[in-house]
Formats: sequence, C-alpha cells, structure tokens
Amino acid sequence: MNVFGKEVMMYSKVLPIIERMLKSLNISGQISRRLIYSQENPVNTIVVQDLNDLNLVLGNRVHGLDEEHAKMVLTKIGQFHAASMVFARDNPEIMATFSKSVFHKDGDCVVRNTIFRENIGDMAELVKLWDGYTEISLKLSKIKENFFERMDKCLYNDESFKVLNHGDLWVNNCMFKCVNGLPSDMLFIDFQMSYFASPAFDLHYFLNTSVQLNVLISKRYMLLRTYYKSLKST
Repeated sequence: MNVFGKEVMMYSKVLPIIERMLKSLNISGQISRRLIYSQENPVNTIVVQDLNDLNLVLGNRVHGLDEEHAKMVLTKIGQFHAASMVFARDNPEIMATFSKSVFHKDGDCVVRNTIFRENIGDMAELVKLWDGYTEISLKLSKIKENFFERMDKCLYNDESFKVLNHGDLWVNNCMFKCVNGLPSDMLFIDFQMSYFASPAFDLHYFLNTSVQLNVLISKRYMLLRTYYKSLKST
C-alpha cells in the first residue's frame, strides 16, 4: 500500500508547496507537522516535528467533535483540497504516487479482506439484532459481496472534480490549538493513506466518524456549506 512512501512524499514534496500557496493568499499556512528526516534503509524511518511544542491537543475520540471544532476541520480541509487541485495540475509526476487508495484491488489483501469486507459482515449480524433494522442488515450483507466493486466504481471513474484526499480524516488525526475552549487553528497528521479522488471521500469519512451525533443530525448541511465556502473561496 506504500504508506511509508506516501507519507514521506506528502511531507517532503506536497505539503511545503501547498502551504506556500495558502500563505500567498494570506491563509494560515501550516497544514501539518514539519518533516525533519527520513530514510528507507536499513529500515523505514521518519522523524517529524514534536507538536507538544505548539500546545496542540486532540479532540475527544469517544464523544466526537462539537460544531466549532468540526467547522475548523472542514474549513482547513477545504483550503487543502483547493490548493491540491492546483498542485495536481502542475505536478502530474508526483501525483502518480497518489493514484491508488487503500481500497484498490491491488492493495494489501489482509487489510482489504479483514478490515473492510469481514467487518461489514460482522456489522450486518449485529444490526440484525436491532428492532426495526432487518432491511438494513440485509443491505449490509449484500454490500459485503461486492464491496470492492462498488468502491472501484466510486474511485476510478470519469469524475473530473478530484482533490488530494487526506484519506484518514478522523478526530485522532486532527490536532487543535484552542483559546478559552474554542479552536483558533489546527493541523492534520498522518498522511499515509492519501489519494486523488472526489472530495466526497474525505467528507463522508470525517462526518460519519468524528462529529458528535447531535451535531451531525442537526447541522450536517451547515457543515457541508462551511466546507464548500472554504473550498470555493480558496
């Protein structure tokens, strides 16, 4: 899956250029921690900036992010996505590294079959126990059989609007600088799973793993508008 190569490429080649783009627009430039050193031999090694020095904190993984923290993430990822489109246009040779996602049919079979396909089957069996969810359980069971075919149709199509997805955009990969409990800035970490595809992947991934349920139910479209406004203006 080339997770090490992707992350080194992100920190050494992609993020510095994207940060300079954003800085030229007077947008807070830093997207992630700085790369200090990397090597492939004799063992894959990567040394990055210690974010403790910046007084950054993680959100609550159990409870999820509140509205203000979620808006901060969507604003920042909108800026990153927009700049990545320009980067992709100007650097096709580098973007070749990000042509495949973890869902790709040539990916790691253990990860694909165990984490994705088998977990869908387990979820179907669990949901079957819930009152009123029989139909949902049946749908999940069917998805298990052709999950990767569905993913291929989503990922590898003629969709022209593509961005560099973070690829693992959830609460534990977002670190916040807060003032009086409110986020004033944030950085993303862990870019091993980045890939070039529709921005809908990052959006679905983040909203459905990391936002407090009451916020997701009542503010979903406001959050999407926050993202769109950031993407479009950048």
